[in-house]
Amino acid sequence: MRSISSQVKFSFLLWSILLVLTARMSPGQELVESFDVRGHEIPVRLWLDDSHYKMTKALPLSIKRPLHSFWGNILLASDSCIYLPPATHSDLGASTWLVRYNPGTYMMDMVFEARKKFGRQIGFDGLWDSKIHTGLLEGEGGKIYWAGMIGGSYATMYTHLIHPSGYMGGHVYQYDIKSGGTISLGIPYHYVSIIAADLDVERNILYLLDWPRSEFLVFPIDTRIVRNLGTVSHHPIGPNRERLNWGRDLFVYRDHSVWTNNNFGCFVKYDPELDDLVDTKIALPKNEALRVHATGCGPTEGKVYCITNGGWMFEFDPMKGEIIELGPVIEAGAVYSPNIAITPDGRTLYYIAGSHGFEVKGGMHIMRYDILERKRIDCGRIGRETIPAFYCYGAAVHKGLVYFNIHGGNPSNSYLLIYDPQDNKILAE
Repeated sequence: MRSISSQVKFSFLLWSILLVLTARMSPGQELVESFDVRGHEIPVRLWLDDSHYKMTKALPLSIKRPLHSFWGNILLASDSCIYLPPATHSDLGASTWLVRYNPGTYMMDMVFEARKKFGRQIGFDGLWDSKIHTGLLEGEGGKIYWAGMIGGSYATMYTHLIHPSGYMGGHVYQYDIKSGGTISLGIPYHYVSIIAADLDVERNILYLLDWPRSEFLVFPIDTRIVRNLGTVSHHPIGPNRERLNWGRDLFVYRDHSVWTNNNFGCFVKYDPELDDLVDTKIALPKNEALRVHATGCGPTEGKVYCITNGGWMFEFDPMKGEIIELGPVIEAGAVYSPNIAITPDGRTLYYIAGSHGFEVKGGMHIMRYDILERKRIDCGRIGRETIPAFYCYGAAVHKGLVYFNIHGGNPSNSYLLIYDPQDNKILAE
C-alpha cells in the first residue's frame, strides 16, 4: 500500500503537470502538436562556392506528420513569435495548418488544423482548403488573418469549377494570439479560391483577390458584408471558359489605396475615395505580374520593394507612380522567387532566389540586397545534401537572424530555415 508521503508527492507531481499545461495553453487554444525543436534541428550546408560552405540549420515544423509544402509567407507577429502556414497542395482532400515558433523557448506549436476544426464544412466530394496562397496578416488586437485556396494544379482547379458543389470556396480564417482560438469568418465568394490578400489595419478591411476570376473583393471584418468590384484582368478566355488570372499579390498602401496588376502587366489601383478600381499605365518590369512585396521604413519609407512572377525586382513609389527597376533577383538571371523580407532599418532585403523547381546551379540561393547602395550579394546556395529544398514562399527578419520557410527532404517535410548573416565561419570541403 502506498504511503501518505508517496501519495502527497504523486498528487503534487500531477498538480505541477496540470499547472504547466494550463500555462502553456491559454483559454480556447486548440493545440494540435507541440515539441521542443532542440534535438530535431537538421544541419544544412550553405555553399559559398564548390569547395567552401557555412553551416546553418533547419527546424522541422512537425515530427509526427509530413507537412507537404508552403505557399504562403512568414509572419513575425506582435508576440515575437514566428507564424507559418504549411499546406498539403498535392492532396485536394487534405488540410492546412498554422504553426507557431517561439525563438525564445525553441518551442514549435501547431496551433490550428483546418480539417480537424472545420471538417464538417468540406464540399460534397471531399474538397477542402488545402493551400494558403494569401500568406498571414496581423491586425489590431493580435488577430491573424488568412484565406484558403483549393490545392492541386491549376488545371485541376478549373476542372472542379465545372462542379461547384465540390468546392465550397476559400474560407477567411481568424486566429486570436491571446486566446489561441481560430474561427472561420465565412466564405467571401462561393466556389472560388482566394489567391491574394492584404489588410488595411486602420480600417479593419481585408482586400482579397479571388481565383480564377481575378475579382477584387472588399471584406470589412466587422460586418463581413462582401463587395465585389469586378475583375482586374482582361485575359483571353482560358480552360472551361474561365478567365485566366495573372494577379498573385496585392498590397495596401499607407493612404489606404490598394495595388495589384492586370494581365497586361500594369498596376491596377483601388482608389478608396472613388471606391473603385482604376487601370493605370504604370508597367511592371517586362510587363509581368506582381508576386511578392515588402514595405520600406526608415530611409526607404514610402517605397515598396517587389519581385515579379518572372524574377525581376523593382522599387515602387505609389505616391509618385514611379518604378525603378533593380534587375534580376540574381546575377545569373531572373528566376521565380516568391519570397522577400526587409530589415527593421529599411535598408536591406533578404530573399531566396529560386523556388518551386526553378533553381540556379541545382539549389536555391540566399540573397542580400543593399537598397541604398543598389548592391546585390549572393550569400550562398542551399545544399541538397540533407534537404533538397524545392519551395520557399516566405521570409522574415528577427533580431539579426533571417528566417525562410522551405520544403524538401526525403520524406518531404516543411522546415524553418535560419540564416545568420553575422556568422563568418567558413568551412572547407
